Amino acid sequence: MSEITSESRICGLCLAPDSFGLIKRETYDRKYSLHLPAKDHGVIIWDLDQSILLASAEQGCYFCDLLHQLSQHPCSGERQTTKFSVRIGTDPALSVHFWWARLDDRKSIVQIYRPFGHKEAWTGLQEARPVSHHSGSVQSFEFVRKCLRNCIEAHEECRRSYSDFHPKRLLDVGSEKFSSLKLIDDQFLAAPYLALSHCWGDHQPLTTTSQTLEQRKYSIEWSSLPPVFRDAVTVTRELGVQYLWIDCLCILQDSVRDWEEQASQMGQIYSNSYVTILAASSPSSLVPFLTSRETIVCEGVNLRFGKDHYVGVRKIGGTDHRDQRLHYRGWAFQEEILSTRIIRFTRKEVKWECQALSSCECGAHPLYDTKKAENLQRTNSNIQQHWLNLVEQYSRRSLTFSFDKLPAVAGIAAAAHQKFGYRYLAGLWEETLLRDLAWRSKAASTPETPRDISQRLPTFSWVSVDEKIDYKSSLMYCSTHEKDAIVRSTSIELTGANPFGQVEGGSVILEAPVVEVNLRYHLVEREPIDGRRKWFVKTCDCYIDDSPDELQNVQSDTLLCHDSFTDTNGVTIFSAQRANRDAISQNFECKVRLLSLCHVSWKARTLLVLSIPKPPDGSCERLGLMFYYDPGKIKHDWFTNAQVLLTTII
Repeated sequence: MSEITSESRICGLCLAPDSFGLIKRETYDRKYSLHLPAKDHGVIIWDLDQSILLASAEQGCYFCDLLHQLSQHPCSGERQTTKFSVRIGTDPALSVHFWWARLDDRKSIVQIYRPFGHKEAWTGLQEARPVSHHSGSVQSFEFVRKCLRNCIEAHEECRRSYSDFHPKRLLDVGSEKFSSLKLIDDQFLAAPYLALSHCWGDHQPLTTTSQTLEQRKYSIEWSSLPPVFRDAVTVTRELGVQYLWIDCLCILQDSVRDWEEQASQMGQIYSNSYVTILAASSPSSLVPFLTSRETIVCEGVNLRFGKDHYVGVRKIGGTDHRDQRLHYRGWAFQEEILSTRIIRFTRKEVKWECQALSSCECGAHPLYDTKKAENLQRTNSNIQQHWLNLVEQYSRRSLTFSFDKLPAVAGIAAAAHQKFGYRYLAGLWEETLLRDLAWRSKAASTPETPRDISQRLPTFSWVSVDEKIDYKSSLMYCSTHEKDAIVRSTSIELTGANPFGQVEGGSVILEAPVVEVNLRYHLVEREPIDGRRKWFVKTCDCYIDDSPDELQNVQSDTLLCHDSFTDTNGVTIFSAQRANRDAISQNFECKVRLLSLCHVSWKARTLLVLSIPKPPDGSCERLGLMFYYDPGKIKHDWFTNAQVLLTTII
């Protein structure tokens, strides 16, 4: 801003230093700097009146003048009154959130930026570029190539991420627009390749099988490729790369052996790809991602700021929910986490991510250190904590087949193992097992369906439940409490050769204090949803015989049902088990066991809730997790007469 000498250029109505501290005078160069608040936090100004704002603007306040212009522009949303409220923040860049009624949830988000090629209106205002109307335009590809060049030349951490690994098969896309395509079956081919991360959708039009492999190696017709594959080939050619990896073309879809071999290498395939293409805007292979944009981010206008400057403004929105389908795909989780470089094609613009930086096509979002660099590049203690964070994120993803739960995260597990060398136990680690056992399912009070017991997954692991997993609450206890349990033995039964892949069983043996208590369970059936029966857990409490009023809530792992069996003495035992589709008990009381993992006092413990041991091997099934902490209710130490036992959990 040139020659601003009067303090009247800012005022107490909008952004004066004494009231909001957002604009400060830089006396040494007679400029004004915008002092932005922290990300996701902003200055909120309630109930601005347009007439008062206009009067302030006429008195010479540049920012009031800008806010008044914004309030008159369609980008600020539909005007309901003469008053509005705003939040001025930095997400994305500098933005103003307009509410035309203070309690109205609807808002318009307007981004303020320096138009490309213009002088900055104030110090630090981010420059933005226009975004083309097509994601496959020359401009969009030039943005990608520029990001790639910068990464190759400047990012040492990205260059370190690659090894000599190459996939067994690759798609040769040729170098010309109409070149023929074919599969290359040569894992010793030392050439860069791109990898595609995409949603299959309900039907995959083109795959490779044992019967079609030789034909694919000879030629693949362009017309046979679904739109997403064509677009991926186009991107590969535009970046000057000859090879592309697509899962359903490069893995034999009718060969269990080939699938297991390739699935075990999935982490290496994506971590060593030159660039990974994320087709975020395509819900299936039939919907292209190189297409005309419905919502143009860039179509803004320039508004006056002072006498000699202009700022650009444009209405933007949050993340398009239609770009989220790939985000919730289970297999795509490790594809994204492990990839060194990513080109993300969304409906609004193209985004770049690598180990060092992230950026977007419009340029209004400043370059920032990407969280991807934190994944597997930290010290042992941090990476162990990061694993638990990844488990929480991964549990929110969906998989078509439940038996893919471990293979779909095997690449991340292998990378973590390579980092700190611990033994993997179906989603947990032997060396940190007591902490890793303290996972909590979020199914305890939500409508659920019974589990599918066709997969013999160990109940001590979070992979045995199809629910969102939470570690935060339990780790608050486990990180500070004294350990009660000792790990005596662990075992995992693998279905194949991959130590991070599918399992068909397992067990852990803990030596720990154990007490037998009563479980009271009440299940309420809800209206069917999509033709499937649903239930709601109304009550799941434990109490001891001597104190039936001292109820403690149990966080059940999934739906439970009544179970009975005869012990070795011929006595009928009534306990509980995880429910399957053929066994639902809506109301019951029974005996269960509590195993103490850790404690800080007799009134504060973290406990595993287990079924009563069954003959012939005396093993238990995990039923849930319990936080034994309520000084106001607990008058007796439940573990006064606890026995220290060897307990086998399967």
